[in-house]
Amino acid sequence: MKTIGLRNCILALILLACRETGLNAATMPAGTSLLPADLAALQLGGKDAGDARMQMVEVTNRDFTSALQVQTLKRPPYPWNITLAALTTGEIRKGDVLLATVTARRIKSRQETGEALMELIVEENEPEHHKVLELATSVGAEWRAIRAPFVADKDYPVGGAQISMRFGYQPQIIEIAAVGLTNYGTRVAVADLPRTLARYAGWEDNAAWRKAAAERIEKIRKGDLRVEAVDASGRPVPGAKVSARMLRHEFAFGSAIDSRR
Repeated sequence: MKTIGLRNCILALILLACRETGLNAATMPAGTSLLPADLAALQLGGKDAGDARMQMVEVTNRDFTSALQVQTLKRPPYPWNITLAALTTGEIRKGDVLLATVTARRIKSRQETGEALMELIVEENEPEHHKVLELATSVGAEWRAIRAPFVADKDYPVGGAQISMRFGYQPQIIEIAAVGLTNYGTRVAVADLPRTLARYAGWEDNAAWRKAAAERIEKIRKGDLRVEAVDASGRPVPGAKVSARMLRHEFAFGSAIDSRR
C-alpha cells in the first residue's frame, strides 16, 4: 500500500506499522506554529459529542507531560460526529507548505486488530469545511508520532482554518499529545518534510507469510504447458519464436476502496 497524494487533499490509511521519510528533526527549518501550545485549546464537539468523554491525563517518560484522553462511548453514524478541534492562530497563504502532527496511543479498543481509529483533518472553518488534509489512521498501545505534510490550496485568514481529529468509531479510548500545525511558507518542498507512510503488518520483503504464499502460487496458480512448433508437414521448426496471449483466467483480480473517499 502507498500513500496517494491528491491536489487538494491527502488521503492515507496507516495500518499496523509505519515508517517515515523526509528531513529529520536536526535538519528541519524553522516554521511558524499555527496552534495554541495548550492542549486545552482543543474543544470536544460534533453532533454526538455527548457520547464521548475527554479529560487531561499525566504522561511520564516522554518529552511531553500531559495528554488528552478521548473516550468514545457509543459509535455514531459518522466519524465526524465526535471531534476535537482548534482554530488556527496565524495566516496561511496559497502555496504554503505545512506539516500537521499528532502523537497518539490506544488505551482501549474493540477493533479486531486491537488498534484504535482516528482521523487527522485540516479544513476550512466554514460550513462547507473544505478539506486541505484528510488522514485516516490507526494507533496501537505504544505512542506513535504521525506526521502529514501538505500544500495550502488557497489563502486562509487567522482562524479561517482549523485542525480537527475525528473519533467517531467503535467504543475506544485514545490519548493524544504534541498536536501541531506548522507553516514553513515556501522555504521547503513538501517532499522534504517528514511523512508517515502507510504500511501494514508483514510488508517486509522477508515477512514469514511470503514463503507460504509463493508455495501456493506454484501449486495452485501455475501449470505445465508444452508447446511444439512444427511446419505444415509436422516437422520441428528449429529456433521458432513462440508467443502466448491469455484470453481468460480462473482467478478474480481487483481492489477495494472506502466509497466515502
